[in-house]
Amino acid sequence: MAIHSINHVQLPFPAGEEGAMRAFYAGLLGLPEVRYPAEDALHVAAGHPLEFLGPDTEAGARA
Repeated sequence: MAIHSINHVQLPFPAGEEGAMRAFYAGLLGLPEVRYPAEDALHVAAGHPLEFLGPDTEAGARA
């Protein structure tokens, strides 16, 4: 079986680190950010698929 593309990726990151994630994905990697006003998450476009990056709001509960 060959993989031709990835449709969706969801990557959690520590709450409060949105600026660092934005700097990495949009700044360093140059991926355009796609904004959705109703969501508190960071979305970047990587070709056709959309990458979803959201703060990990359950990190404190697991620690």
